[in-house]
Amino acid sequence: SHDSMRACIKEQSAAATKELESAEKMLASTIQHELRNSKTSARQHLTQANAKYRQYRKAQCSFQAQAATGKKSAPEREMLCTTALDLQRAKDLHATIETLR
Repeated sequence: SHDSMRACIKEQSAAATKELESAEKMLASTIQHELRNSKTSARQHLTQANAKYRQYRKAQCSFQAQAATGKKSAPEREMLCTTALDLQRAKDLHATIETLR
């Protein structure tokens, strides 16, 4: 049913957000432990990048939902967009962590 599908998408979206937040914290910790000279600058840039990512995600996923206006699937499209972007961002952050180690 539509309600069970929506619940599943919502659960996946929440899990992706947790994965993203975990990757952000892990990268901040890696910066703290691995970088010697540019720790503060790197952490500031990471904070800025995280904020800009969230602005992009909000704009992109709002666009996706707006494109589906009038359809029952509009809220789900927004959550699917958020899920996909958060998982990709987390993957990118994990790759950065591996590069720093």
